Amino acid sequence: MSVINDELRARALRHIRRGHSYVFAAAAMGSFVSGIVWFSVIPSSIESSAVARQVGDAVQFQFIVWGLINAIFGLMGLRDARRFNVRPMNAEQAVIELKEARSILGVLRFNARLNLLWIAIGLLLLAAAGIWRSWGLLGHGAGVMVQALWLVGFDASLKAKLRTCLDR
Repeated sequence: MSVINDELRARALRHIRRGHSYVFAAAAMGSFVSGIVWFSVIPSSIESSAVARQVGDAVQFQFIVWGLINAIFGLMGLRDARRFNVRPMNAEQAVIELKEARSILGVLRFNARLNLLWIAIGLLLLAAAGIWRSWGLLGHGAGVMVQALWLVGFDASLKAKLRTCLDR
């Protein structure tokens, strides 16, 4: 590859990383806020059955926890994206950033296996809910599934964009 091509790819990677970091952080905050809204506003403003409350409370608890954890990762991603953005682009920096992007692909391969584990946990919680007739377990299982499936889509999108950029 030419030096100019490497620099162009590294600039494109900066854009991809920054954009995905913002999306991840925003989704984390959205998850967290939706959980807070559920706990603080909705139960006091509507009449709902005990079943609906148990399921809803468990789902929203999952949204709060996942939102907090993902916010940490999102902020770390934004920090790293900013760290690269302030560095002047040259041939040496391009090599560093292309190597970093390849490293991120390795993390995404690990995340793919981890996401399968989260999906399995969500399915186990849903199965346990059926066995023990637990509405809370149903809500926790549904909450884990929603979060895990979102992560599968997010990671797949980032992986595809990184690969496209690296394979140019």
